[in-house]
Amino acid sequence: MSFNEALTYLYTIAPPFHQVGAAAYKPGLHTMQQLMDALGWQQSFPVVHVAGTNGKGSTSHLIASALAAAGYKVGLYTSPHLVSFCERVRVIERRRSCHDNPGEVGFSLIPETFVARFVEDHQSLFAELQPSFFEITTAMAFCWLTEQKVDIAVIEVGLGGLLDATNIVTPVLSVITNIGMDHTDLLGHSLAEIATQKAGIIKPGVPCVIGETHPQTAPVFLSRAAFLVMVWRQPAAACGLLTNVNSCDANACVSRPTANYAAIISSVTCRLPTSPCKCYAPTLNSQLLSPLRGESEGCRSTLPP
Repeated sequence: MSFNEALTYLYTIAPPFHQVGAAAYKPGLHTMQQLMDALGWQQSFPVVHVAGTNGKGSTSHLIASALAAAGYKVGLYTSPHLVSFCERVRVIERRRSCHDNPGEVGFSLIPETFVARFVEDHQSLFAELQPSFFEITTAMAFCWLTEQKVDIAVIEVGLGGLLDATNIVTPVLSVITNIGMDHTDLLGHSLAEIATQKAGIIKPGVPCVIGETHPQTAPVFLSRAAFLVMVWRQPAAACGLLTNVNSCDANACVSRPTANYAAIISSVTCRLPTSPCKCYAPTLNSQLLSPLRGESEGCRSTLPP
């Protein structure tokens, strides 16, 4: 099976969302979990899970690029693609030219040969489980990133969060960029209802960065966090002022949008092994953390108005 034949097959058995709209949406994790179990896949890498109405793609790329610049081999899964299907899955890493020179950051897309082989090898499984296009591509992405032995992966939610195929992962950090009125036929007809779906990626004991505070959505996130005995992250937490997120109450910390990216990167790197690019990472991390240290004493302990 060629790459083009594989894509034609996928578009035929499971038309994607950008072609048929809501008809392509298959909420729930049962089929996705069955698919990954049948493939023998188990999560073997840390994940930053990114949801939100707007900005989740660019946020995912920024996080992945910063982590790669710090020396990590980073997987990135986003959707939809712009030109080539293979744009959806990539590995970003710093290519060192010598021990003292970390080199430039580059990326590799999932190979067309892998896409063709994955589809050809699992046609019978797809016929049995009838997964959606997004479930198949997510499974493909997770399998390839596992094969690539990435240090960490940044995974963008497809639609919503709670019932999205990507929500089978257990992240080291969850990120919700913002909440807007989009896909109301699938996610709900109010900001609070849509926020409930996005908040589904918040997991017990896992810090979460919220990019925007809104009076209709903030109570949803705090309620979810309280239910899971978890906290929101704030720049102060990224400075190491909060070392045990499970010991704080859900109202203790709130992320501030002006410092979100630095908070995200520092939150992630403190949960990862030392960067393999030791000659570069300490400098980058110091630069990222320096503006936070200057603001840490002024961090809000309650929701801003």
